[in-house]
Amino acid sequence: MDSLLAGVRDHIGDLIGALHDDRPSAWDVRLDFLAYSTPYDYGGGKKTRRTDLKHNGRQGMLFQSIRKSNFQLLDALYRPAKDVPETAFFTQDVEAFKAALQEVKYIGDETPAVALDMAADFPFRDAASCHRVVILITDEPLERGSAVKISQDALENLSRKIQDKRIALYLITPKSEAFEDLSQIEKCEWMFLDVCALATYDFGKILQRIGSSISALKLGPSAAIGVQPLFHEETWTDGGDCVCTDLTDLTAAVDPAVQN
Repeated sequence: MDSLLAGVRDHIGDLIGALHDDRPSAWDVRLDFLAYSTPYDYGGGKKTRRTDLKHNGRQGMLFQSIRKSNFQLLDALYRPAKDVPETAFFTQDVEAFKAALQEVKYIGDETPAVALDMAADFPFRDAASCHRVVILITDEPLERGSAVKISQDALENLSRKIQDKRIALYLITPKSEAFEDLSQIEKCEWMFLDVCALATYDFGKILQRIGSSISALKLGPSAAIGVQPLFHEETWTDGGDCVCTDLTDLTAAVDPAVQN
């Protein structure tokens, strides 16, 4: 995963540089990221490093964005006392984005469906005035990550949520039945990764291709707003250096309502 993070950090400028139209100065690019992993179990009230993928204890997850991490990030998304300020998410400063990405600590398993769910809840601008874009980059199939069953059960609702919010989804992942399902979302583009050959990938070209694709997107009407936590993220609690979840025991919401 380190090589993927480095690829984004070193070549995000290639994506931005590929954006073009008749009014180049009109592009107002705002960036953020959501890094995530599932390194801990909570069994018998004690936090331990997660080593058994079949363990049914309470799970701890790590989250990090450009300005917030763990419960602070969760709290800003799902329990704001008032409207979340613009400064809590996104930046126009490319160097600040790269510096924050440099600080990402990556350990443990991945839960890409949860990451996509939360990333889709970030406070994007109105879809009628900007392109909402999420790029998922992972070297692990969803089926080999954490909380697999609940993630698979949530795919249909997750696809609907991303589509309703008019988010253009780009997948840079290994082959996977779950990612194939997500690739059916309107406007989604899927690029396969061979995890045995990560060092051979030219991330400059990959991100440039995505930038060119984004520049060809057409703006449409306004879309769904507000958060729609499919995994009941609003009920998760603060674990100090992580967020405590009960993903192994949860059932994904069948038809979540938009919460403004």
